[in-house]
Amino acid sequence: MNSWSKAPFVRILIPFIAGLLIYRSGWADVAHSWILPVFLALITGLAAWFFVFKSLNTYKTRTIQGALIICCILAFGWLNAHYSDHRNKSDFIGKLPENQAAELILKIDNTVEQKNNNMKTTATSLAVKTDSGWIRCSGKILLYISNPDTTPVLSYGDIIAVKCYLNTVQNPLFNSDFNYKKYLADKNIFHQTYIRDDHYTILEKKQGNVIMTFALSVRDKMVKILQNQLGDNDESSVVAAMLTGYRADISADMMNAYSKAGVIHIMSVSGLHVGVIYIMITAFVGLFGWFKKRKWLSVLLVLSLIWFYAFLTGLSASVLRSAVMISFVVFGTALQRNISPYNSLAAAAFLLLAFNPGSLGEIGFQLSFVAVLGILLFQRPLYNLWHIQNKWLDKIWQLACVSIAAQLITLPFILYYFGQFPVYFLISNLIVVPLSSLVLYAGMAAVLLSWIPLVNTAVAFGTIWLTKAMNFIVITIESLPGSVMSNIYLSAWPAILLALIIALFYIMFYRKKIKTLYPILALAIIASLFEWNFKTNFKKQQEAFFLKDGNEYVIGIKQDKALYLVLPSDSFPMSDYLRKRLNRFAERNSLQTITAGEMFNDKMVFRHENFIGWNQLRMLNWNERKMPPAVENLPQTDLMLAPSLSKYYFEKFNGAMPAKCIMTKVRSEKPGILDLNSKKEWSFKR
Repeated sequence: MNSWSKAPFVRILIPFIAGLLIYRSGWADVAHSWILPVFLALITGLAAWFFVFKSLNTYKTRTIQGALIICCILAFGWLNAHYSDHRNKSDFIGKLPENQAAELILKIDNTVEQKNNNMKTTATSLAVKTDSGWIRCSGKILLYISNPDTTPVLSYGDIIAVKCYLNTVQNPLFNSDFNYKKYLADKNIFHQTYIRDDHYTILEKKQGNVIMTFALSVRDKMVKILQNQLGDNDESSVVAAMLTGYRADISADMMNAYSKAGVIHIMSVSGLHVGVIYIMITAFVGLFGWFKKRKWLSVLLVLSLIWFYAFLTGLSASVLRSAVMISFVVFGTALQRNISPYNSLAAAAFLLLAFNPGSLGEIGFQLSFVAVLGILLFQRPLYNLWHIQNKWLDKIWQLACVSIAAQLITLPFILYYFGQFPVYFLISNLIVVPLSSLVLYAGMAAVLLSWIPLVNTAVAFGTIWLTKAMNFIVITIESLPGSVMSNIYLSAWPAILLALIIALFYIMFYRKKIKTLYPILALAIIASLFEWNFKTNFKKQQEAFFLKDGNEYVIGIKQDKALYLVLPSDSFPMSDYLRKRLNRFAERNSLQTITAGEMFNDKMVFRHENFIGWNQLRMLNWNERKMPPAVENLPQTDLMLAPSLSKYYFEKFNGAMPAKCIMTKVRSEKPGILDLNSKKEWSFKR
C-alpha cells in the first residue's frame, strides 16, 4: 500500500467512520449539546496552536496534535450522524400519538412503482394537521397506496394530502429474514402506511428537484424505448437494469439465478457500468480536436455526462463511488498528477458518508467499497503468483485475479448478510463480465438508434440475442450441481473476526511474517467459540409467532429443535411466500417442521380444535365475528387471537373477557387489548 502521506483521506476516513459507528451503536448516547462545544473548542484550540502559537509546533508535540485531530474528526463523525438523523428533529413525525389517524401533507421523493393494484414509493412529510391547524413536520414515510389502474397516477415530486395511520417499521421476526427495518432506517425511514385510493388528494404535480425530475423522466423514456425495441421480456428487463438501474420488471427467478451464479453485481449499475460509460464518453470527446485544445472544457463535459448518468441511475452507492473516483482521475489527468487509488477510494467514501451517514449501513455501499479495496490490495499479489507467457491467457488470469480478490475480501459480508457462497463465481465472472460489457454497449445502441428504421431492428435483434446468451450462461451455471453453498451464515462478531483474519493473511504474505499465523489461529478459535455460543443460546430460546397470511393467521411455536405450525384449519392453503419463509427459518436453524393438526398432542404442544397449549401458555384461536359464547364455561386462557372479531360485538359484550390478552383489529383502550393493525407479525418469548 502507498505511504500514509500519499493517502491523507485514508487517515481522515478511519476516525470519521469510528465516529459514525459510535453514534450508530449508541455507545456514546449523550446530549449533543456538550459534544458540539467540545468539538468547536478543539477546532479553535488546534487552529490557534498551528497558526498563532507556531513556536509550540515541535516534533515532541506532534503526537498530541495528532491525537487531538483524531478526536476532532471522530467528534465530527458523531455530530454528522446525529444531525442527519431525522429522529433528533423537534418536529419529527415519530413524536405524533400512535394508533390515531393523522392528516399529513407529503411530497413524493422517489420513483413510484406499480405492483398488484398498489403503488409503492417514499415521501417526505411537510405538514401535519393539529387542533390548532397545520404545522410543519419532518420525516420520511414508506407509502403503499391503493391504485386499481395498471399505471401509477403519482410521480416523483407530487405533493399530496393524505389521511392515514402511521405504523413503525417492524424488526425482522426471524433471523433468516432480511432486516427491512435497518434497511429503511439507513435511508432515514422509520414509518410506513397504507393509504386507500379515496384517502389522498393531489395538491400539486412535479414539484421535485429539477435535475432529478429530468433524469428520472429520461430514465423512464429509456426503459420504454427498450421495451418497445426488445419486447416486454426478461431480456429487456435485464438490459434496463444494467443500463438505467431500473429493476422493477425483473422476475424473482432471474434475480435468484444471477445471485446463485455469483454475478448479481451485473444487475446493479456499478463501477463496471460507469467505467464503460466513461470509456465511451472519452472516446466520443476524443473524436473532436476542438476539445483537445480546450482541456478544461473537455473535463467539464466528461464530468457533466458522468454525473448526469449517475443521476439517471438513481445515485446508488456503487455509482456514486465510481463517479467520485472517476472525477478524481479526470482532475488528476488534467493536472498531470498521479493520484493514489487508495486516497481516491477514501475520498469517495468520506464525501458520500459526509452527505449521507446512513450509507455506512447499506449492504451495497459496504460491498461496493470493500470489493474495490480488495482488488487494490490482493489483485497484484495474486497475479504475481503465476506468470503466463501467452498474451490472451494472461488477460484471462488478470480478470480471474480481480474476481478472486473481490470475492475474498467480501466473504465475511456475504456470509453475514446472505449465508451462501457461489461456488462457480470464477467461471461465471470470467464469461459473464466481458459479455455484460457487450450487452451494455448494445443496449445503449438500441436506445440511441431506435429512431432509425431497419437499423433499430438489427440492433435490437443483436441486443436480444446477446442478452439471451448471457441469461442462458447464468442459468446454466446456477443449475449445475453444488452451484451454491447455502446455510453458512455467520453472526456479527465471527464475521468481523473473519475480516481481521483476511487482513492478517494479507500482512503475512505482503510482509512475509510467518509469525502472523499465531494471531490468525487465535482469532479463528475465538470466532468459532462466538458462533458456537450464539447457536447454543438460540437453541434454548422458546418462542411463539403469529404470522398474517391473507385474512388468517398462522401460529408458529419454536421449541428446542422443532418448529410447530398451527394452521387455521387442516385444509388451510398456506401461501408460497410464507411457506418459503418458514422453510428458510427452519433450514438456517436446523429445525424440524411439525404441523399440529386440529387434534394434536405430544409432550411439547397440545391442540384441540381452537385451543392450544404450550409451555404453560393457553391460547384460543378464534376466527368468528362474535365473542365466544358461554365464556364462563370456557377454561381461562392467557391469550386469544381474534382477527375477525367485529367492533360492534366486541363493544356490546358485557361479560368477563375470555383471555388475559386479546389480539384483535378492534381499536380499544381496554387493558389487555393488542391492536393487530399496528403490526402484521407478533412474537412472544417464554
